Amino acid sequence: MSCRPGPAVGVLVFQALVAILLLPLAAVCAQAQGGGSASTTSSLTRDTAAVASESSTAGEDSAADGRSSRPGSAPLTYRVVTPIEPPRPSLLVPLYATFATLQALDAHSTMRALENGAREANPMVAPFGKNPAALVAMKAATTAGTIVLAERLRRKHPAKAIVMMTAVNVAYAAIVAANYRR
Repeated sequence: MSCRPGPAVGVLVFQALVAILLLPLAAVCAQAQGGGSASTTSSLTRDTAAVASESSTAGEDSAADGRSSRPGSAPLTYRVVTPIEPPRPSLLVPLYATFATLQALDAHSTMRALENGAREANPMVAPFGKNPAALVAMKAATTAGTIVLAERLRRKHPAKAIVMMTAVNVAYAAIVAANYRR
């Protein structure tokens, strides 16, 4: 009896991988139709208006005290301003979900292949392959570490974070497809 899946399983795995890879695109299209950036723009406008009204009130107070409101004659006041973190690109969250799903599929396919007599080709994963709990914990740590790395990258380079997560997802989709073919 052969333990190789039939062609129908291969087609299902292929369809699942295509659906997983197209999930981020569907999320972006849905957000584009919903107009998700209006709240960010309105809060930025509201914050700008608040700062402008505070500065005009400060100028009126100095004129009422008998001090001149001419530029350069009023004492300088300093305000501590925390930098505003750029918003997360809408594509990243679906890419994170896709990556987590691919990691779960990779753990499942690896455990299934090891049960059927295969050996782990990746020397970094091989020590964890004998214990399913250790393999799942290692995959969870890999997922969390990759997402943290992408989040740190996206603060200064959002486009690079999207490219990185897309490349990682494509690579893992190929690995999972290869694992299920064996």
